[in-house]
Amino acid sequence: MTDKDNKALLDRYFRSSLSLKQLRVLVALSELGQVRKVAESMNVSQSAVSKQLAEIQDGIGHPVVRRKGNHLEVTPVGLALINSAREVLYHLDRAQREILALSEGKGGHIVLGTVSSVCATLIPTALTYLSECAPSVSIKIEESTADKLIPQLVDRSIDMAIIRMWQPVAVPGTMQQALMNEALVIVAGPAHPLVQQTKVEWVETVDYPWIVPNSGSPAREALEAMLAQHGLRLPDGVVDSISMTLIVSLLEQSRYICLLPENFARKLEARNEARVLPLDTANLLSEVRAVWCTANTNPALGMLMRCLVQASR
Repeated sequence: MTDKDNKALLDRYFRSSLSLKQLRVLVALSELGQVRKVAESMNVSQSAVSKQLAEIQDGIGHPVVRRKGNHLEVTPVGLALINSAREVLYHLDRAQREILALSEGKGGHIVLGTVSSVCATLIPTALTYLSECAPSVSIKIEESTADKLIPQLVDRSIDMAIIRMWQPVAVPGTMQQALMNEALVIVAGPAHPLVQQTKVEWVETVDYPWIVPNSGSPAREALEAMLAQHGLRLPDGVVDSISMTLIVSLLEQSRYICLLPENFARKLEARNEARVLPLDTANLLSEVRAVWCTANTNPALGMLMRCLVQASR
């Protein structure tokens, strides 16, 4: 047989005749060493195993095993095929596990949009639970304000949005679930003049600069409405930011005031990085909700929701 004929034979065999059953027989034979043991492990007859070996050898034109006493010894050609067979079977097994995980909601990819005040408290705990029960799920976090997250949800840029509700919002084609209630509180730095007072009036807060949610966001509108109820408006010189890192740094170094989720604020207070001012925010933006599109069939969303509910408790 010429080299050209041999190449054509191999090409035809690998393209149309080589089967997964043959690969499994080869790998089993390399591990067990006897046709009888391979047949028992695969619950088939010895003649069936021998037939698979003969078809492999005929297909590639070279022996893959040779008899040595009671055992079969793998040839160099057989060893090359077995090493590749192991790789193929490994990747197939991995694909099977991934497909099963996807079908059970334990695999896949999620893009989660969240407001910063929830990102600092609820989300880390939920992601810890998710990594434990569904380690194959990868997740991307998009931090923004509710007014930007809802359009992203509708156009499917994100799979789910975690937002704080000021007023009920009906979004066609979506479902919502309340997760928790957590008050927002007014916070200042540990050396701020107002923290020395046992009583603070709302009018005193506008004597100092504020760190505020982005203009046009529901959180900014809610804050301005709350101040308006006390006959006040935000002072000039505000800093628009939802970055918790920047907010904490500004509180430590300056005379700024801001709104923070109570649990996060209490942690800062325990570390002497901030103080909660004695002001009643009247449950401002206290309700945290998950929102997702009903048409979204991402199977991992159900798993994420269970982890969010668990974290909220």
